[in-house]
Amino acid sequence: KNFLEQKRRALKIPALLPTTDDGLIKKLYKQRAEMSKKRGEEYHVDHIIPLSIGGAHHQDNMRVITAKENLEKRDKYIPELGGVWADNDLAREYKKKHNIK
Repeated sequence: KNFLEQKRRALKIPALLPTTDDGLIKKLYKQRAEMSKKRGEEYHVDHIIPLSIGGAHHQDNMRVITAKENLEKRDKYIPELGGVWADNDLAREYKKKHNIK
């Protein structure tokens, strides 16, 4: 997905935080495109804590990884990766259900 598609999705959930920086997020998408072109392999911008479980659409919750890695990760939460939670019902429900503080 591209920058605008992800932003629309994040607004709908809502997964944006007051400190979300569109400029920094756009740089991640640019980096993804450059890496894909340079390495001849598809890369994705991944939400470390997936939006679908309550992750924030925030630069500190995003990274560039291979498409293969991203598709294998899907909507899993991997605490060791860090990430940033949104302030929404999805996050509250997931954290409560999985006893995450």
